[in-house]
Parts: sequence; C-alpha cells; structure tokens
Amino acid sequence: MDFAGKSLSYIDPITGEVIECPTLVCALARSNLTYVEPLESARLEHLIPALNRMVSHFGGVTREVTTDNMKQMVNRSYRYEPTFSEVADAWGVHHRLFMRATRPGKPKNKANVEKHLDIVSFTSTWPNYSPG
Repeated sequence: MDFAGKSLSYIDPITGEVIECPTLVCALARSNLTYVEPLESARLEHLIPALNRMVSHFGGVTREVTTDNMKQMVNRSYRYEPTFSEVADAWGVHHRLFMRATRPGKPKNKANVEKHLDIVSFTSTWPNYSPG
C-alpha cells in the first residue's frame, strides 16, 4: 500500500474550489487486483477506514501487508526492524496479518504497487479520461 504521488482533485460545485485528495493505492502481489480510493486527507482517521474498505473489497486479507514507510503507519523505518505506530499494530493484530515496511532509500520489494501508482497517476492527469 502507498499513496499516489500526484493527488486526484475535484471541483466543489458550490464554491468552484479545486479540492486535492490524497489517493491510496493497494495491490495484491500475485493477482494484480488493485484497490484505489481518494481520501479526504491522509490522516489516520481517514486511512484506517479506507484500509478496512480495501479488506472488504479484496474479500479478506493476505498474511502480510507491505507499506511504503507511510508516516501514518511507520514511526521509524529501520532496514530490518521498522517501528509501526500503535494504530497500525492494532490494525494488523485485528486482521491477523504481519505488517512490513519497505526498505528505506531505494526499496525493491514494492514494484507491483509502484506500477499501479503509475497507472493511477497517468489516469488522473489524462485530460479526456472519464471513469466508467
């Protein structure tokens, strides 16, 4: 799981203001099944419910989840033993899964989600793209 580099945005129909939305991208390694959700903010109170919707979308959880050292989930990103936030640990225990963080610097164990991040970033900047 990771956030897309470029946020999606929409125009508030009442004020005309452009509102940026951080975009959560989650992908299953073997099947390439992907979950993408724009969030109101990247704070934990929006992230955890989105992760729960991701679990529902996938129909369950894997044995382990790899996060890209998201500051909401990882307190310290050591190469061999990252420290996760209390909420991230509780979420992992609740779903009975092992939480992993990518290696800091140039991670090589998240190529699948990076591919999906590129796709999401491309479609969010494509001028004539309309979903559905």
